[in-house]
Amino acid sequence: MPKTSRTRSARAVANDSAIRDAAIDELMRVGVDHLSLRDVSHRAGLTHGATYARYEDFGELLVDLWISRLGERINTLFDLCLNAAKSPGAESAAALFTHVKNAGPNDVAAIQLLMTARRLPTLLEEVEIFIKGSLEAEDTKSPDASPEFTRALMLFAMMVAEIFADAYLGRDEEYQSIVEGVLLEVLETDPRTVPVRPFTETLIHDTAPTSNDLRSQLAWATFLVVGRSGYTRATISRIARRANCSPGAIYKLHDSKEDLVATSFRELMRARWMRASNFVRVLEEDAISKMLYRATSPEHSVRRAFTTEFALAAPYNELLLNAIQDQTSGLAKVVNSLENASDDEKKRVNHLIRAMTYLTVGASMLATVSTNTQCANFAQFAEPFRLAILKGCLPTWNELRSQIADAAQSAGVR
Repeated sequence: MPKTSRTRSARAVANDSAIRDAAIDELMRVGVDHLSLRDVSHRAGLTHGATYARYEDFGELLVDLWISRLGERINTLFDLCLNAAKSPGAESAAALFTHVKNAGPNDVAAIQLLMTARRLPTLLEEVEIFIKGSLEAEDTKSPDASPEFTRALMLFAMMVAEIFADAYLGRDEEYQSIVEGVLLEVLETDPRTVPVRPFTETLIHDTAPTSNDLRSQLAWATFLVVGRSGYTRATISRIARRANCSPGAIYKLHDSKEDLVATSFRELMRARWMRASNFVRVLEEDAISKMLYRATSPEHSVRRAFTTEFALAAPYNELLLNAIQDQTSGLAKVVNSLENASDDEKKRVNHLIRAMTYLTVGASMLATVSTNTQCANFAQFAEPFRLAILKGCLPTWNELRSQIADAAQSAGVR
C-alpha cells in the first residue's frame, strides 16, 4: 500500500475516534434530540464537510455510536444483571454494583439511545438486536419463563434509572450502600419461597378526557405529542392541533412550552404512588408488584411514553428537572417532619423513596422498549425487595406509617 494511502487511512481512523468522542460529549451536554453534526464537528476540531463525508445525517452517527461503542456497554450491564440473578452471591452482585458506580458518559449515552430508538427507525434496526437477544431472551408470557430472568429485567430497569439519574443529579454513596444490601438479599431469596398470585385488577386504558375543560385537553394532547415525538419535536402548534385549540389559547394558560409540559407532568404524577396517602401503603403485601404491573401495563402506554420522554429531556431543562425534584421533595418534607423518628430513620425512609422511584421509573421506561416487561412476574423481585426493606432498612416502618399519614395531612401533602 502506498504511503499516502496508509497516512490517509490512519487519519480517517483518528477522525472517526474524534467524532465519536465529540458525539458522546454532545449527547451528555444536550441529549439525543439536540445532537447535530455541525456541533459534533466543531467539538471534534474538524470541518463540517469532514463529518458529512463520514455520515449522511445524525441518525447514521447514532447507529455508528451504537455499533462501535454503546451497544457493548448496554449489553455488559444486562449481562451483569442476568449473572447476578442467575448466580446470586456477593461476587456477582459486587461486579454489577462496581460497574454501576463506575458508569461514565458511554453508559449514559447508551441508555439515551436505547430509550429513544423506538422513534428513530434507522437506530432501532440495530438496537432491536439487543432487545430481542437480551430483553426478550425468555418469553415472560410463557409459564416456562424463569424467575431469575424476571429478576434480571427488574434489576436492569433499576440500574438504568440509577445510572441516568446519578449522571445528572449526583451519586449518593450512603443510598447505594443501603440499597445494594437490599438487592443482594432479593437475589439470594429462593424463588420457590415467593408466593405468586395472579393480578385481578382491571386497568382502564389511557383515553382522552370527555370534558371540554381546556386544561385537561391540553394535558392529554401533551402526553400524546411528547410521548410519540420527544420533548424537542413537541411544538406548541402540534399540541394545539391535538387539543383542537389555537396556540394563543395555550399561551393564555402557560408562559411557554416548558411550563405546559412541566404542568402536564405534575398532573400525571398526582395519581402516582408518590402521593403520601399512597406511599404509606407501599410496603403492604403485593403493593410493589401491583405498582409495577400498573407502570408497565399496555393500558398506560400513553402516559408511560410521556414519562420516559420527560425524564430524558429533564437533565437539559431546569424547569423540567425542577418538576421531577418537586415530586420527591413533597414526600421528603413529610418524612423530615416526623416527630418520633431518628435522623437515621428519616434518611432510610428517604432512601426508600429514591429506590422506589428508580424501580418504578426504570420499569416504566423499559416497558417502552419491550412489551416483554409488561408480562413479567413482578412478585419474584418485588416481594423479596419489600421484605428486605422492612427487615433491614426500615425496622420501625409500622410505627412510622401513621406518623407519615398524620404529617402529610398536617403539611397539606396528598
